[in-house]
Amino acid sequence: MFKNSSTGIQIKRAGLTIIELLVILTIIFLVIALVIPAIHQAREASRKAQCMNNLKKIGQAFIEHHNIHGHFPTGGWGEQWVGDPDRGYDEKQPGGWAFNILPFLGNNALHDLGAGLEYDEKKTALTERVTSPLPIFHCPSRRAALNYPSWRFFNKPAPQQVRNVDFVAKTDYAANSGDLKIFINRYPLSYEKGDGDFQWESTTEYSGICFQRSKILRSDVLDGLANTYLIGEKYMPVSAYEKSTSLGDEQSLFAGQAYDSLRSSHPDYPPLHDQYQKDSPAGFGSAHTDSWQVVMCDGSVRKMSYNIAPYLHSNLGDRKDLQEIKIESE
Repeated sequence: MFKNSSTGIQIKRAGLTIIELLVILTIIFLVIALVIPAIHQAREASRKAQCMNNLKKIGQAFIEHHNIHGHFPTGGWGEQWVGDPDRGYDEKQPGGWAFNILPFLGNNALHDLGAGLEYDEKKTALTERVTSPLPIFHCPSRRAALNYPSWRFFNKPAPQQVRNVDFVAKTDYAANSGDLKIFINRYPLSYEKGDGDFQWESTTEYSGICFQRSKILRSDVLDGLANTYLIGEKYMPVSAYEKSTSLGDEQSLFAGQAYDSLRSSHPDYPPLHDQYQKDSPAGFGSAHTDSWQVVMCDGSVRKMSYNIAPYLHSNLGDRKDLQEIKIESE
């Protein structure tokens, strides 16, 4: 307050005291602290919904593949093989499920790259495909649809289908191979061997829907289509999102049987929320904090708890155990 010398009137100065300013700043910070988590939650809810939509479309593509070709997509020959459009959709197809469902996702052109071409031209075309990432195969909570590092050409001999590239398209989703603990990792290195005298290992112990050279029918799902996993989110270490440091994320999404695109429901591989470094290359899981998502063989999408009982998780991965199942979704 001050006094005007000419009028003698006392005038009160407008303004804030330090205490009042601190109170206002405190309120602003509290509002921000409340709003930011809400924004993050809303964004994650949107990303999770997009992930569910991806899975639903992929699951429907599996079903349409069955309707047209008489069986669910095959798991292909092995991790060093990629899809070949001149090899059909049965046990002669070396590529995995992601390649085989491309036509049912509206990607006929990508599926048919290289069809009818001679060796060198086909090699270039197949290389173009394995370096063509698609958003539908990625969970937006985890990583964008980009090419990521691959160890495909550095760790073992490979069929010479594609050119040597350091980065390939990958997937955040994996088909259900069943409750078997160990994957078959033997496969031929040439079409001639694969079509000829190669001694394929028996896959009779595989209890899931997709695995090496599989041709599973709806009628093979004895537990009921609504009670059997078809395809779900795969577990990955956070540290491996943009690298090739996980054994379950080394190859192209269009490759044949590998942990990259197939997962197990064995009790030793419980579904996990993504952790920073822990690797579980054979198990399902997710980047979502509260649950992971899976498509059942009837096309329905379920939100599943990470705390699902091991025996129940195992049963849901087995198409023919004939166990009574009560699903408790998240």
